[in-house]
Amino acid sequence: MKTVKIGGTHFEASAVALGIMRMAGMDTADAAKTLQTAYDTGINYIDSADIYGEGGSEKTFKEALKASGISRDKLYIQSKGGIILDPKRSHDGLVFGARYDFSKQHLIEAVDGILQRMGIDYLDAFLLHRPDPLMEADDIADAFDTLQREGKVRHFGVSNFNPQQVEMVQSWLSQRLLINQLQFNVVHSG
Repeated sequence: MKTVKIGGTHFEASAVALGIMRMAGMDTADAAKTLQTAYDTGINYIDSADIYGEGGSEKTFKEALKASGISRDKLYIQSKGGIILDPKRSHDGLVFGARYDFSKQHLIEAVDGILQRMGIDYLDAFLLHRPDPLMEADDIADAFDTLQREGKVRHFGVSNFNPQQVEMVQSWLSQRLLINQLQFNVVHSG
């Protein structure tokens, strides 16, 4: 498996990530087998978000990680936050957001919830899930500083931001944004 160096870090992550968005629908044995198979093929990059399976994907991952016996420090684990779920539109494992919340309090609570559900002590990367036109510079900067100082997050990034939005957010931060995870597939190829 080809690996890439993540930003200026020492971590070599696989060029392909294992996204756990649908892991909430798996039992522990199947999830552990999925994780182990990915790891055995060289995939050490795990991608999640606090809204995947309404948090259930991270809970299943926690059990799968335990069952697999893979050491947490062998994985590059990133998660995303900032979207508030819309329970009226979310169904059958599909989740839809109602609004964004990039307040300091919400971002810190989101990371605390992610760590608890995944059964880990820190995230290698935490990403703002989608751009919010109402995001406040001070809240994001304060949240990132607090999360890094407390050892809960090592690196930061964004997801689905355009270059100008990345530049704007970067200007607010003392940390360097290492990742802009973009949605890309057959349906979303633009």
